[in-house]
Amino acid sequence: MMKTYRNEKHGFEIDLPEEWQPAPIPPARGKDLFQYGCFDEAVNFEIGPLFPEPLLDDTEIEFRLYARDQGFSEPRFGRIVVAGKEHACASYLINDNMGRRWNKKYMIVFGGTEYTITATCNDPQWFATREKDWDAIVQSFRLLAPVDDSANATRKAARSREQRREIIQ
Repeated sequence: MMKTYRNEKHGFEIDLPEEWQPAPIPPARGKDLFQYGCFDEAVNFEIGPLFPEPLLDDTEIEFRLYARDQGFSEPRFGRIVVAGKEHACASYLINDNMGRRWNKKYMIVFGGTEYTITATCNDPQWFATREKDWDAIVQSFRLLAPVDDSANATRKAARSREQRREIIQ
């Protein structure tokens, strides 16, 4: 059974399993953070501004570098369609002082806002069985109002993306 989580502040809804409960996380780096989950798994939401919207290939390159710097292993990249638009996603393993965690990160961007959704669990078999369910949950994400993406088509946005790409390379 699913319930609808509605976030008026950030203008979206998403369907979550009924058994998932909220677990607030303090804000960081100018972004809103919050979590839902249960004993076996958790889903973290990180929402903040992102302009210009990077190209999907650039998003993958940036996350690949971030994953390498953080010591994440076994990264796999893909795409997912959410609200009629293609977005980047990645799965990976974290092994740190909190233990081993299997994760799937969805990098969803609309109208200058990034909605990063990261599903996590401690069991590789659970991850293998739940990854498709997490995809379906993320695909239920819907905006409450249309967004204006026209700023991403400007020369300023193109210059900013090019500068960002040069820094990454």
